[in-house]
Amino acid sequence: MSSMPLVSVIMPIYNGAAYMEESIRSVLSQNYRNIELLICNDASTDNSAEIIARLMGEDSRISVIENEVNSGIAISRNNLLDRVKGKYFITQDCDDNMLPGKVEKQVRYMESHPECGMCGTWARKVDEKTVTFGKIVFPVNDTDIRINLLFQNSMVQPSVMV
Repeated sequence: MSSMPLVSVIMPIYNGAAYMEESIRSVLSQNYRNIELLICNDASTDNSAEIIARLMGEDSRISVIENEVNSGIAISRNNLLDRVKGKYFITQDCDDNMLPGKVEKQVRYMESHPECGMCGTWARKVDEKTVTFGKIVFPVNDTDIRINLLFQNSMVQPSVMV
């Protein structure tokens, strides 16, 4: 890939200490390196702020905004979207993980298909004991996606690059 456009990953966090470090590391360990990770700590009452501060000390690609009061995921995401600098963005919740190579594959696809506004992937649902329930499969062609949208969402939110 001759040019490496910036990819912004936004992550709202509220009391995510149990899972967020693994989620953050899954973003930062991508082989695609031109990533900014924008985190909104939504007035967490657990030790999320301490974990974020420690990880910021390890990687300069992380930046954080702090909500003074818990505002909810929608407001937190909108606050983060206002700060996105990348050509592309991904929303990831603090209990979601990216598989290695995800960002590189999606950037490669988006760069070679400029007519596309977004692309998504399949996902695996995992319970608290990391037992895989199987792939979550959604329609893959334009017509089927449009029909499916009449009844439900056709994309797995953390798998989407816009």
